[in-house]
Amino acid sequence: MVKAGPGPESARPPLASGAPADAAREPRAPAWVVWVTAAILLAPMLGAIAGQRTLFFRDVSNLHLPAKWSQAQSWQQGAIPVLDLLRAGGQPSLGNPNLLPLYPDNLLYLIAPFLWAFNAHYWLHLLLAPFAAAWLGRTLGMARLEAWAMGLFYAASGWFFSQLNFYNLVAVSALLPALLAAALLAARHGGRRRAARLALVFGLLLLAGDPLLALLGVIAAAVLVALEGVPPRRLLTLAGALAVGFLIGLAQHLEFARILGSSYRSYVGYSSQGSLVGSWDPRQVLEWLVPFAYGRPDQTFWGARFFGGVQPFFFSLYPGVLLLAGVLASGVPRDRTRRAAWVAVGAGLFLALGAHNPAVVWLSEISRDGVGALLRFPAKAWWLVALGVAYLAARGLARLAASRRLALQVLGLLAGLHLVLLAALAGPWAAGWIAGLGPLTSPERVAEVLEQWRRGLSWGASAALALLVLSLLGRRWGAGRWMAAALCVHALVQVVVLAPLHATDEVAAFARPSPLARALEEESADPLGAPRSLVQGNQFEAFGPHARGVRYPDRRALWIQRRGATELYPFAGVRQGVRYENNVSPDGLDHFASHLSLSLLRTLSDPERLRLLRAWGVDWLVLDRPLQGAEAQARPVATVRQFSAQSTLYRLVGSAPAALVVGTVHPAADVGEVRDAMLAPGFDPRRQAVVLGDLRLDGPPGRVLSYREAPSLADPSIRLEIESEGRALLVLSRAFQPGYRVRVSGQEVPISIANLSRLAALVPPGRHLVEIDLERGAARWWWWIMLLAWIAVGAAGLAPYRPRRPGGQPLDARGESALAAALAAAAERSEREIERESESGRGESASAEGAGTR
Repeated sequence: MVKAGPGPESARPPLASGAPADAAREPRAPAWVVWVTAAILLAPMLGAIAGQRTLFFRDVSNLHLPAKWSQAQSWQQGAIPVLDLLRAGGQPSLGNPNLLPLYPDNLLYLIAPFLWAFNAHYWLHLLLAPFAAAWLGRTLGMARLEAWAMGLFYAASGWFFSQLNFYNLVAVSALLPALLAAALLAARHGGRRRAARLALVFGLLLLAGDPLLALLGVIAAAVLVALEGVPPRRLLTLAGALAVGFLIGLAQHLEFARILGSSYRSYVGYSSQGSLVGSWDPRQVLEWLVPFAYGRPDQTFWGARFFGGVQPFFFSLYPGVLLLAGVLASGVPRDRTRRAAWVAVGAGLFLALGAHNPAVVWLSEISRDGVGALLRFPAKAWWLVALGVAYLAARGLARLAASRRLALQVLGLLAGLHLVLLAALAGPWAAGWIAGLGPLTSPERVAEVLEQWRRGLSWGASAALALLVLSLLGRRWGAGRWMAAALCVHALVQVVVLAPLHATDEVAAFARPSPLARALEEESADPLGAPRSLVQGNQFEAFGPHARGVRYPDRRALWIQRRGATELYPFAGVRQGVRYENNVSPDGLDHFASHLSLSLLRTLSDPERLRLLRAWGVDWLVLDRPLQGAEAQARPVATVRQFSAQSTLYRLVGSAPAALVVGTVHPAADVGEVRDAMLAPGFDPRRQAVVLGDLRLDGPPGRVLSYREAPSLADPSIRLEIESEGRALLVLSRAFQPGYRVRVSGQEVPISIANLSRLAALVPPGRHLVEIDLERGAARWWWWIMLLAWIAVGAAGLAPYRPRRPGGQPLDARGESALAAALAAAAERSEREIERESESGRGESASAEGAGTR
């Protein structure tokens, strides 16, 4: 009896122990399945790839597009986008990670049209996601086709398609599986190349700008590495790779740390209830079977009560019938990797429950500035669920391919479940039950929702039946081809059913100039020649709720977007050179004073709102209703009517100029006193100012003799010449940022906040040259360290591969050839010995047989 030596199974890492070890047993993967399913995945984005259409829904337009336009202008002018001067009087850009200021695909803005480069960020990461998850699957020991199934389940899901609403999350979600794969490989095998890959992926993940998901990714990688059981010396390699990855985006991270202390999120913060917006309600489980059960991402959405009273953070979590079948078929988690996948699913559900989980609520309440701040939008933790079920479904799909009986049982169960639910919805009680779920005000709306549910269940039943037919008729193709065909069916059904998540509009309609923008150009400019700002009164409901009862051609969201472009919302106005005053970032990373100013506007009457806008140097207002009681403070300039709604462009009368030197300054003890002083009848924003503190001035006003801003949007510097008879306060229309430095005749003076949110500085009497710039002292070495980190990653990643002897010493070419010759000679000797043993065995058998006969 011959003992078996250490074969491939015994040499496999612990986390790969659940996958087939013998490559000969793997389902044969057709070469076309990857490219066909990837093409299906990208099919809804063909218009964007061709440059004819653009994504637009919600955060795409409201936050990311105007911010990326400003950044693109800065890069094209050869400057770093430190501040976004088009947004809320000048707000942080480099320090806001949600805006991806240093992400490598920003280079596309230098070589391609803006909208094409903007959309390329989305579809490139949509294409990257299945390959990243498949790489993780291969690292965990999966066969090629099984790993690709994991990647497709991960990317072709309602959860990942919902990331197309977020410029930052689509990149983070695509990179997270690659982080786990790179960490496992670096821990398992070591080496400079693998460490460089880990550093690169981790650096990109941090540049993609979501702290919660980056933290969850690092924790998940640490758990996998611990389960792998790596030697302690490899931990140093991992720590070094992560450190270099951090240095890749050092300037962004340090700038973020600098602005965080004065941001709304840090200074004011969010309540526990506000932090947990976007929690997963267990009643949303219906979406696992009925896509868009509570309405599509357009005007048909009605289920706000199931999403904390707001729109969903992710508009769909529909996984698809084949993924559900794979999870059901994955079996009892006997191996370590499947158990880890179920733990990931459980952890993701635990965190995503948010406001519906007492433990998460407790964490949010006791640490609003720490863990509680990270837990904002708990639904982001669904990433753990998505990755865990993708792995389990891929493992289960391989079992379905290997067992016809199991496939018929599982798919038959899902098909029957969908058919039973369809039959139930055909009953007379269905309409009444749906009417009791939400604010469906008419029988027509109830019938519409009922039809949506039936349509969704019909797609699920059709997919299950199609897969059943494949199981019955396609077994003669072999397991690999059956899996490939099933994946194609899954990808096609997901893309069709979840098409509303790929909401796009024609570029021509999106980029058409607004008539209101033409009216802006015809009006007179600021007397100092400075750019002027505009307030879109409907944005963030600064002037109250939107106009109701607007009639659109249909319920698609693109009509609302086209109306917004006509009414000069920021996503359209910034591309026409308009600067906006109240366009703060919803992530809370803009200066707290700008956020408080917007909050204050919502509480006032129209005349009071216009008084504040005039004090802030705002010249223009767009509103979809007539002003009430403020006709003397604003005159209508142009009107546009679209979809039964009418919006008017107003020119504010008596607004403060871009810079003024005031001699009268009123002190205030708190924000309430500042507001009251600015709203007082005798307050003149062209001659007076209000500051927090005890500064009081009562002298004659000074004069601004000249004013010049830098021509680049990335350069916030201002040069102006002023003159005053006594001490005075220089007040600018720029929003206050703590990084500003003001020098008066070469002498730096302190800066302060005037009129709630404006940049101001106390100046001495006389005639002076005033220079205003951002502090840039320590920023230079940031960039040098970043450059060195990129060079280190590139050098390690491109270093030639040098195989090692079992003892660990690298082999040169001569040694490698000698080793190959020795191995060949040993193999030849082994074959001769085996042949001699076989002949000897046959001789002994023949002798024994002859003896028995005699």
